[in-house]
Amino acid sequence: MNGSQRARSPARLSGGILGAVLAAASSLAAAQQAPAPNPPVKAGPPEVFAPKSLPQAPLAAPTTEWTRHKGNGGATPSGAEQKMLWLMNRARSNPTAEGAFLAAIDDPDVVSAVAFFNVDLALMQQELAQFPVRSPAAFDFALWEASEAHSQSLIARNAQDHTGQGTLVDATGVCAGWRISVFSFTESALHGHAALNIDWGTGGAGGMQSGRGHRLAIMGQPVSGNAVLSLTGLALVPESNPATGVGPLVFSGVYCRGDSQEQNRHVVGTVWRDANANGLYDEGEGISGVTASPSEGTYYAVTGQAGGYSFPVEAAGTYTVTFSGGGLGADVYTREVTVGTESLLLDIDTATDAPDQPPPPPVGADPSKVIPLILDLLEN
Repeated sequence: MNGSQRARSPARLSGGILGAVLAAASSLAAAQQAPAPNPPVKAGPPEVFAPKSLPQAPLAAPTTEWTRHKGNGGATPSGAEQKMLWLMNRARSNPTAEGAFLAAIDDPDVVSAVAFFNVDLALMQQELAQFPVRSPAAFDFALWEASEAHSQSLIARNAQDHTGQGTLVDATGVCAGWRISVFSFTESALHGHAALNIDWGTGGAGGMQSGRGHRLAIMGQPVSGNAVLSLTGLALVPESNPATGVGPLVFSGVYCRGDSQEQNRHVVGTVWRDANANGLYDEGEGISGVTASPSEGTYYAVTGQAGGYSFPVEAAGTYTVTFSGGGLGADVYTREVTVGTESLLLDIDTATDAPDQPPPPPVGADPSKVIPLILDLLEN
């Protein structure tokens, strides 16, 4: 039984009618929580946030693995954290579709919270439709460590607040400016994403929080100039101790602009298989050990256990990105992409995306030898 089920159990009448009423009210309040209001923002020097196009010098094929998109032997981000990242980057790529998606979610925890706060779903969709399409955020392990440390602090203090969170983020030395969020009563990755991007709560119109600060963070709203928040660290820490009031997942997140251009222009994505054909990345669907390599550049990446990857791109231009190895087996996927001054989203869903076809046999080759090799490749 999870925390929400415990919170929604009927009150016992051992304390009489008044006790039952108070217990029921307390249970309802505990069951319907909102993210901490007024999430802090830190702006940085405008010159750091100005998008730059680096010199387009000829580059060789990459030889250095970029590893900041994962940690703990590839176990971070977890499947739930990768799902929140996937949902966020999808939302940025199509804000209008995101509004429709949020309004149609049938997850019981989300539906219950929307009803409790009396969220005006039409207003929410109108507001999201006003957002421009923005580039994705790349997962950064140092920022995850800061977020995970803050979630552990919230658990230890049985709290939902931003006390010390900004200090942890600044100590990473990664960010020139940032937005931060917490939600100590997260039920699942989907519930957490919906809570933040609907931004349900009190203080604002339509059953949503004043300023919509959590939504601004997810949607990459710049904190200075026009530069998108291009890095993120999202931590979902399980907490099932009945002695605390937080959990079952305690979320802390940071969304920031890196202090160097290398940190702010990536190819970002997830290699996964939509096993249940629901159109959403779910925990367990990521494909690990896949090498994502551009045709030119310094860095390539290898997907973590949840299927996520990113690598920086030094120069604007057109690249061929090849996905191979690991959980893909013998399949190879190549995609041509054009990268400008900001990051680019590139996902591979093996349930719907077809791998490259084997090359045709060379002219004059013996079909009796070549065809069995092709059939063997197709079978594997």
